[in-house]
Amino acid sequence: MARRLYGEAEALEEFHCSNELNARHQPLFEASALRVSGVGDRGEARIVELVGAPFFMATLFLPQLVAVNEPHPIVDGFIAAVARSVR
Repeated sequence: MARRLYGEAEALEEFHCSNELNARHQPLFEASALRVSGVGDRGEARIVELVGAPFFMATLFLPQLVAVNEPHPIVDGFIAAVARSVR
């Protein structure tokens, strides 16, 4: 979903957080319906998605604070998913 929303295979986001997903737990996520779909420079999780959900994406960065002139692709995707669910 992240790739589709960004329209790119790679995207750069600012990350200013001292909390991270413990790398030891990443295989547990991958064994379930949770997928790490975005990673940092050292392979650390930055985006986690729930496969099969209409829209479930957790980020370890703040997409809503980055976009100034237009909505961030993830925020746009969330709004579109909500709009589809209420039709």
